[in-house]
Amino acid sequence: MNDHRTGPADILVGFDASAGAQRALSWAVDHAERTGDRVELMMAVPEGSGRHQTRYADIHAAAEGIVDIALTNLRADRHGFEAHGSVRYGAAADVLIEASRQAGLLVVGRRGHGEVTDALLGSVSMRVCAHALCPVVVIPPGWAAQPGGTVVVGVADADDRPAVAFAADYAQALAGDLLAVHTWNLPVSGFSPELMIPLVNDASDMTVARDRELDDALAPVRERKPGLPVATSVVEGIPARRLTEAARHAALLVVAAHRERGRYPLRIAPTVHAVLHHAPCPVAVVPIAGTP
Repeated sequence: MNDHRTGPADILVGFDASAGAQRALSWAVDHAERTGDRVELMMAVPEGSGRHQTRYADIHAAAEGIVDIALTNLRADRHGFEAHGSVRYGAAADVLIEASRQAGLLVVGRRGHGEVTDALLGSVSMRVCAHALCPVVVIPPGWAAQPGGTVVVGVADADDRPAVAFAADYAQALAGDLLAVHTWNLPVSGFSPELMIPLVNDASDMTVARDRELDDALAPVRERKPGLPVATSVVEGIPARRLTEAARHAALLVVAAHRERGRYPLRIAPTVHAVLHHAPCPVAVVPIAGTP
């Protein structure tokens, strides 16, 4: 391919010509047109050897043709950004995870196969979200671009500042606003479910403490982007459910993915897993490294 790049891409799109990949490409191009970032389409094909080597070479050539057609169509219809393409040998998730080392942002589509199949963690989008080294945006089935909008970010505490910063940058590029949501569970007392009652004083103290934590997490963004409209919401309930509700009409939902360092890092938290499956809007997963 004439468009192959060896340098890092600003926005990397996992591409296979499917409907999900087309949605991911559309989202990435919309973003690139606002920011001036480069876009790279990356397609993965199986790697073969021996007597099957010629067959896999043909598959590689066909994949290059698919990417070339996609780039040609992009350049004919869209302007204001730079686009390139590449084809790599290997499993799609492995290829994209490796490429995430040099990407600023990775965008993939989520396939809608039904509740049972879609709940499995073996999909490319889920594996990439669990292991990519850069932020990952997952585009859900049925997504369509809308002008402006609210960017929702889930915030647990100040450790989530990288996710807040990502959300704020996107909201500013979108000319939208930012909503930071913090969830908590009401403390209770009692030794059996029938006797469990809320501890009102503790709940009141907790609300004040949670407001303070949220303000602390937002402080750098408010200082860096004084013109960005920022709202906050501290609510009681299950985090994934509250975030999904808050993002019902959002342009993007941003969540932090906390990773423990080491050979076997934490893959994906239940809240992140749930919002990826149920959020009606694109979801950005921002990796946050843990301590050694």
